Amino acid sequence: MRDFYSTAGNENIITEGAKVLSTLDPTSGAYVKVLERVDEAWDDQRNVYADMLKIPEFKLRYAAIEAKIKNPMSTDTDIASAITALQAMQTQYEKRFFGGIGGEGGDEGEGGEGGEGGEGGAGGEGDDVNDLLNEKVFEPEGALSFLSEAEREEAKEKVEPLEKEYDELSAQLVSLETQRQGKYDELEGKKDTLSKLAKQVKYYNKTGNKEKVRELRDSYGQLQSEITTLSGEVSKLKQTGTPTKFDKSLGAQIYRINQAIGSLKRQSRRLSGQPVYGG
Repeated sequence: MRDFYSTAGNENIITEGAKVLSTLDPTSGAYVKVLERVDEAWDDQRNVYADMLKIPEFKLRYAAIEAKIKNPMSTDTDIASAITALQAMQTQYEKRFFGGIGGEGGDEGEGGEGGEGGEGGAGGEGDDVNDLLNEKVFEPEGALSFLSEAEREEAKEKVEPLEKEYDELSAQLVSLETQRQGKYDELEGKKDTLSKLAKQVKYYNKTGNKEKVRELRDSYGQLQSEITTLSGEVSKLKQTGTPTKFDKSLGAQIYRINQAIGSLKRQSRRLSGQPVYGG
């Protein structure tokens, strides 16, 4: 505890705080105080990342990282890798929007959670489409700079009708990925609650409060059942195979929209005279 309270820097407080919380009784005053300090550090970090979090892709990935770090079941290694992923995401954001480097992918799905943040959607291969539809390719420093202005305008006109379709697909993808992230967050939240219940049962067992133990065990069993059901849903979301045409699940919808965005990418590149596959 002394080491924790001597820690400075939001990321260090978050990392060390997660470790300390996993060792404390959630009913204790010490747990509440550590949690308050960790939450304050998270609030400060969100202010630091305010502009980045306005972008759906980064907001989703940030939420996944935060959920993993807050999960009491996460190991020290899990927490360290999540912090590294957060730093990498910030670097990617800065390069993409302030360093002149666009489209570095969006597939840093966090911590084995089934690819939060996209599976090559608007943040990955979709960036190439976005470049085309936002005229980057047609600017003097773009890939078509060798063409005359008239030819660039002609290529631009061919691609322009795809903009509405791209915007619609991107909006749908963000909505579906938000729903998927909601499932991940719900599962992590239930696991968090289950962990706290387990600690409470252990605590009241030690103090001899049998009535409280019986009460908590009923809640524990119900929550375990809910987690089992939700885990099954989440497992389906992690499947990467091609869904059948009859599959209407959330995972299948995300898969199909990613496929449609990939197709749109190839169509855009073809209409603008660029290689359809590869760079």
